[in-house]
Parts: sequence; C-alpha cells; structure tokens
Amino acid sequence: MTEAKEPDFSAMRDDIELRHGVYFLFASMLFFQLVNWILKSKGPPKTLKEDEWKWRNLYVSWVHALIISIWCSVSLLAYPELFQNLLQHINYFTYFCVCLATGYFFYDFLDLIVNNKLFKMWEVSLHHIAVGGMFFYNVMLRGMIGFNVVAIAVEINSLFLHWRKLLQMVQTPYQSRHYLLIKYLNLLSFIVFRFGVLALITSSIFVWSHKVTTHYLVLISLSMLFMDVLNAILFWRLFKSDVLRGPSGGQVHPLVTLQRDWSIILWGVPPSSQSHHRNGYTKVEAAAPSANNNVPEHVKGRKED
Repeated sequence: MTEAKEPDFSAMRDDIELRHGVYFLFASMLFFQLVNWILKSKGPPKTLKEDEWKWRNLYVSWVHALIISIWCSVSLLAYPELFQNLLQHINYFTYFCVCLATGYFFYDFLDLIVNNKLFKMWEVSLHHIAVGGMFFYNVMLRGMIGFNVVAIAVEINSLFLHWRKLLQMVQTPYQSRHYLLIKYLNLLSFIVFRFGVLALITSSIFVWSHKVTTHYLVLISLSMLFMDVLNAILFWRLFKSDVLRGPSGGQVHPLVTLQRDWSIILWGVPPSSQSHHRNGYTKVEAAAPSANNNVPEHVKGRKED
C-alpha cells in the first residue's frame, strides 16, 4: 500500500498572490458597508425599542457570522489536510475565508469609530484589535491560515449569539418556542465552537511554538489569553441570564429552568398548571417581558462576542 503523499505547502503558498488577498479584504469591507446601507434604507422593525444603529450593527454581525459559518464549515470538510499543518496550509478558498473575516473586523472597527462607540464598547474594540490584528498579519504573511480557519469556527456560535440578541431587541417573548430554541442552540454551540475551538488553539500554541518566531508566539499567546478570559466571562453571563434566572427575575435551580423551557419547546406549555402559578404566569405568552422588564444589563447592550 502506498502512503498518502503530504501536500507541498510551500508550493501552495507560492500560488497565492498577496494582492488578491488585499483586494478581497477591501471588497469584504465594502460588502458589509453595503449591507449596512441596505438595512438603513429599509429601516428597523416596528417593534424595535433600542438604538437603531445598535440593531443595524448587530444585524451586519449576524450576516457576517452566517456567511463565515458556512464558508468555514465547507473549508474544514473539503480540506481536512489543513489539520496536518495548521501553520502552512493555504489555498485560495481558505485564504479568502480569512480575508473576508478580516475585512469584517476592519469594517466594524471603523463603524465603531465613526459612530463614537470605540471607548463605550471597549471590549468589542479590544476584541477587534486582538483578533483582527492577528488575522491581518496572517493575511499579509500568507501563513497560519489553517489556524485562522479553525479559529473562525467560533462564528458558528456567533450566529446564534447574535440571533438571540436580535430577538430580544424586537421584543420576542422570552418564553416563545423560537426564542428558547435559539437560546439553547447558543449555549450548546458556545461550549462546542467557542470553548472547544479556543482549547484546541491554545493547546496548539505550545505544540507548534518551536515553529514560529518569538514575537509571533508572544502576540498569539496574549491574543488567546484575552479571548479565553473574555469568553469565560461571557458564558457565565449567558448562563446566569438564560439558565439561573427565572421568568420573575429571581434565581432558580438550573433543572427547574430546563424542565420549564423544554416542556414549552416540545409541547408548547410549561410542565404543569401548578408550576404556572408558582412562577407567576398562567399562559406561556404571559411570560413575555415588556421592553425593559427583567432584561439583564449585559443583554441591553450591543453584541456579546
């Protein structure tokens, strides 16, 4: 039996022209600006009670997450050889995927500056500097593309994270099947595609550390430290809001929340009439909060990535 020949990664890199990546990066920025203009011309939903810019900004982020989730998934399935060498793998399909994500980070960072949100939303600004900066460096280097493709698998979770927030912004009832389903898809995908991906990349830093320069190792280590801490905090906030908080705003046992929510998802009603009265509502629809009722502080703001 003949052994599978290892891809010639050096030749693959030589086939990639940097100018194509730069063109695609700027095209990505223009595309997301176009999405923003379309949303602005159509106007927000009538049920929106929050800032219109915040809604548009989050909607553009959702569009980015949708496109990248599909592109990244296809990349990982179509090119499994990238796992053989996360540092050197590259082709135009995976390269342009990273360019698209980098262009979005640049677009969103500029959007924050133009709308005077840079310091108010400092955690998002720092995220874009840490992640977008590393992505841009790799685009210019035409290296570490495999790592970047794996890293942006977190956008699979961002798809549901932003979807959840968009539903809140248009006052979707918290006890509706739609909202509950997205809520649990968000929590599940967070564990798999954020913690799982971050754990893989963090551990890979030590495995591949001898193959990168010292300054790059320091930069990527600081970037991953920031992302690990940020996402741990974010998950705890989501868990407190979506699992430990009851319909009346008080703290409840996680099993109580799970039983109530999945009863609504599967059968359309809470577990029993007794639990209805105990939790302060008699119908599923009655649990829907008003515009500001029982909405935790961390979900009143902008996107949570």
